[in-house]
Amino acid sequence: FLYFIGNMLLRFVSTVGLLCSLSMAWPTYVGEIDTVGTARDTRCLGNICYVADGNSGLLLVDVTNRNAPFNIASYPTFDNARDVEISGNILFCAEGPGDVKIF
Repeated sequence: FLYFIGNMLLRFVSTVGLLCSLSMAWPTYVGEIDTVGTARDTRCLGNICYVADGNSGLLLVDVTNRNAPFNIASYPTFDNARDVEISGNILFCAEGPGDVKIF
């Protein structure tokens, strides 16, 4: 999965990696954060990325310093966190086969 934060490209699998790209032909590695679970989806708002991290639930990652992103909070989910969406000031986290947590 890929997600853009300004001129930054966010890539994640089981770790969240940040790439800086002034030109898509030559992306440059900047930093990463290792998540406990399996990162499945992310949405970013400002300098905070919300990561659906599988069995670890929902993670909030501060990416203010692109070289050293860090986990600022985590929220458990009853089942694997699979997807996150932001609408206004509401965050939705899909978990398991059909549940949604609303923050």
